[in-house]
Amino acid sequence: MFFTSDTHFFHKNIVHIGDGRPWDNSDEMTEALVENWNQTVGKKDLVYHLGDFSFGNKNQTLAVLQRLNGLKHIIRGNHDGTLDTVVRQNPEIVDSYQTYKEIKVYDQRLVLFHFPILSWHNVHKGVWHLHGHCHGQLRFSGGPLLDVGVDVHDYRPISYDEVHHLLQDVEPVFFDHHARNRA
Repeated sequence: MFFTSDTHFFHKNIVHIGDGRPWDNSDEMTEALVENWNQTVGKKDLVYHLGDFSFGNKNQTLAVLQRLNGLKHIIRGNHDGTLDTVVRQNPEIVDSYQTYKEIKVYDQRLVLFHFPILSWHNVHKGVWHLHGHCHGQLRFSGGPLLDVGVDVHDYRPISYDEVHHLLQDVEPVFFDHHARNRA
């Protein structure tokens, strides 16, 4: 099982925004990201992509989806308008497509959402939160949450084992969200 986000396939500007990505253009980046994905993910592996999949047109986005290994579960990001159309016209191309998802891996529950959440469902019970959107720029350590974007993880999906290694010792957040400030 793997997690990733913010591939931004075919995004011309992302190779130059901020520190940029280590490619000269979006076509080179797209090919490298597809190669990294397929070297990491097997044909029958589960992959959860947490949004901002592609900036390509419908044909480009469909073509890249067809090239990627794995059973693809996609969490919609804020730049996935074209992907909405592709999935609506080709629902068989992905195994699921939604805005938010909760899953359980072994005994660990996970909340999957494109955006980082300050307080997520059952955070006080040890649930972890995986997100994208921030491209490694979020400087917050308020509990067991992890940016799974390609910019953070060597431009490839990250395995559940890697997620577990990174979050296993992070303390859950304990607060009583029903308590009121009585001061």
